Amino acid sequence: MKDAARYSVFLRRSARRLLGGDAAGGWADLMRAYEVGPDFMFAYAEARDASARGRRGADDRIPDERLLKALARPQHASDWAWRGLLRRRTGDYAGAVADLDRAWVGGLRTSMILTWRGEARLHLGDAEGMKDMEKALTSPCHAWNHAWCGRAKTAFGRSPAALAHFDRAIKLAPRNGWYLAWRAEAKRLLGVKKGVLADFDKALRLDPGYDYQAWVRTWRGHARLQAGKAAGALADFDAALKKKPGYALAVSGRMRAQRALGRWKDWLADLEKVSRLDAKHVHAWYNRPREELAELARDLDKARGGAVASKWRGFFRLLLGDFSGAHAAFERAAGLKKDPWLHAWTAQLAEQEGRAADALASYDRAVRLAPKDPVIRAWRARLHLAAGQTSAALADFDRALASDQRYAWIFADRGRVRLMSGKAALAAADFEKASILDGNDAGLWADLAAAYGACRRPADRKRALARASSIDPTKASARLKIWQDL
Repeated sequence: MKDAARYSVFLRRSARRLLGGDAAGGWADLMRAYEVGPDFMFAYAEARDASARGRRGADDRIPDERLLKALARPQHASDWAWRGLLRRRTGDYAGAVADLDRAWVGGLRTSMILTWRGEARLHLGDAEGMKDMEKALTSPCHAWNHAWCGRAKTAFGRSPAALAHFDRAIKLAPRNGWYLAWRAEAKRLLGVKKGVLADFDKALRLDPGYDYQAWVRTWRGHARLQAGKAAGALADFDAALKKKPGYALAVSGRMRAQRALGRWKDWLADLEKVSRLDAKHVHAWYNRPREELAELARDLDKARGGAVASKWRGFFRLLLGDFSGAHAAFERAAGLKKDPWLHAWTAQLAEQEGRAADALASYDRAVRLAPKDPVIRAWRARLHLAAGQTSAALADFDRALASDQRYAWIFADRGRVRLMSGKAALAAADFEKASILDGNDAGLWADLAAAYGACRRPADRKRALARASSIDPTKASARLKIWQDL
């Protein structure tokens, strides 16, 4: 039986045994799946996503909620391990650490427990997490442990030491395409040019299924762009989108490739498309250098896209502080009456000019057109907050996060409002979620320290403050002073 088929059998049987009350037997099968499969939790999530789209893999789908319900009253080490593993996958890192601790104390002392507990700790800002991951490598372990340690060292600190872990994983499992792709992406992020494209090329020949081709082609496309190979990058992004239509990261990459090749009309089309697929890509423009924004505004003249080009030109002019230029561009885009971004950016322009009533009216129109867009709602929440309307602001923040929980800054904004309103425990919960999404913001960790202090949690306050100071001591001190002065 091929590895993929064995993996699928063990994976399905492990979950069914768990649901049938045999957590120990289910855990044993999970270990067998783990030994032959690429990455249990990653592939498990993909199987569930595939089933939701009616593709192969539907028989692997068992919702997390159902599995967690079966573990409502854990009694044995395998129960705690199962629940910790599932909590980790759903983003409940504090719960995962607590459960995996119980599994470890209960005698289930495996490299898997150490690796997953270590990763969960890192997400919580606990430096001891890396020690867990490294300890896992000194006990009987698999290639997976080395690969995951490499991923952690790439994500938390961009350490060149990550590459040695990927090298070890690939030596132990030379036909695992994921490990090659992860090493290539780590090299790209670390600025190591040698071997990046070769690793991606080989990874694409070792296709384990699911949406692997779309991800790896997208990563290779970005690597090719960095290497100045825009035509090859464009081919990769097109291939990724054939495998996974609507994949925002691939559309964003293709947009950059179109611009590099001077295909202005196609560039504008992708710029518009990615803004509709994922608001995160719109919000990212706010952190771009002024020189890049000015160049983008000039390039829009080449696109000749009518009202759509005018809308984006106005947006970039707004970010550059050219309010008269933004006014003129938005007026030329006035025909786009059903475009929520045009109304939202018009609202921001009105805010900058001190016209709060006009800003609110434009935000209201934008929200009516895109009621589930989290970014637009959060922007309106900030306007409510500036007007002293705390209840309205919290209502918008709540609706924004009910739609999409990927935005650290929205959790952080709501946390600050809650902390100022005396709701320290709720504020701490928001800051914890924000720190998981963005663990490299010193101000955010200082906010969390302030919330812990208000909750009378001195040990947690000390940990959060240490994390803030390790990132940027000046920013951490300044933020704490703000809270102390309130």
